[in-house]
Amino acid sequence: MAAALLAGLLLGFALRPVPAAAEEEPEVDRLEVAALLLRDGQYGRAAKVLAEIDPEAESVDQARYHTLYGLALLEEKDFDGAGDHFEAALDAGAMQPQIVLRLAQARFEAGRYREVIAALDRGGAPVDALPAAHLLRAQAYWRAGDTAAAYAALETGLARHPDEARLLEQEILLLLEMKLFQAARAKAERFLRRAGASADDFVLVAEATRRAGAADEAIVQLEEARLRFPRSERVAVALARAYVEAGRPLAAAVVLQEASRFHPR
Repeated sequence: MAAALLAGLLLGFALRPVPAAAEEEPEVDRLEVAALLLRDGQYGRAAKVLAEIDPEAESVDQARYHTLYGLALLEEKDFDGAGDHFEAALDAGAMQPQIVLRLAQARFEAGRYREVIAALDRGGAPVDALPAAHLLRAQAYWRAGDTAAAYAALETGLARHPDEARLLEQEILLLLEMKLFQAARAKAERFLRRAGASADDFVLVAEATRRAGAADEAIVQLEEARLRFPRSERVAVALARAYVEAGRPLAAAVVLQEASRFHPR
């Protein structure tokens, strides 16, 4: 998601018209240089170029300046600084949903969870249309200790995007955290029925099933996963653990022995 958002923002900036060259040597456009450095993955150098710009100069596009600076600092893991620049970009009129998401991401990484929610609220309907916004909102509520609000955010997101795997997975994990094992099991079965379920998905569903008190059913699910993903070490380990917990150590040993063919130590 992060790479796609960065590419989209930079492409938008790249499409801005460039003035015709004057007879004298033109002044270096540091914003263009910074955008090029960002596209090339040179985030530290981009930040240094942007630091040389006077943001109060009349010729500076404030929205663009703060957006580029925010992107550079986000990649450099200066989350507070990145968030402040994204806030300034929004104040300057850059209301693209991607910038709102980047602001929310920066605040989340900085541990400022209530500000994540405030940022997403600021984005309005265009941001609410994105599955990632509901996921961030739920994670922020969860980290802030408000599990009921986190669950509500996930339910809202799933009502809009019922097949969004990340939202389904997060909801199952939250239900497990809340010790609502039967509810987690029911959601997990729906999660597994969707197309393209991965080995990790099977492991998650089996864990929800096991914690709901259906250990034998969890073993069946993991055996199916082993047939689909015979090279998955995570499936093999989960299945072996399930057999041990069910009092079948010999079956666990067989699973691990077979897995060792693909993952020799």
